[in-house]
Amino acid sequence: MNSFESDKFRNDTMTYRVSPPDTAWFRLESRLEKHRSQKKIRVYKYLSYAAVMVTIVGMLSVFSHSIHLNNDTTLMSGYRALNVSDLEINPSQGIYNASQLSTLKIAYQKLGSKN
Repeated sequence: MNSFESDKFRNDTMTYRVSPPDTAWFRLESRLEKHRSQKKIRVYKYLSYAAVMVTIVGMLSVFSHSIHLNNDTTLMSGYRALNVSDLEINPSQGIYNASQLSTLKIAYQKLGSKN
């Protein structure tokens, strides 16, 4: 190859430009937009994780505090465990005394006759 042909070849390569198709710009723009939205989602995801952790720690501290308040000894001072054997069964005559049933029956009859 002579110098003239090599200079021409060099000049042609330096001036050659490739133009991308129109769809390439749309694809590039959509990829960039997707990348931007993923960054926003990551931020919200980490914020939601932090909010859940703060809520869990807060609930645990409230429950812990309420347990410590309920462990007061004055609440348990009057407590006495009952067993089945401790129960005393007193045979009673029932709800009404049998001797007073006739008086109760007469009283109900008087109420019914007034109406």
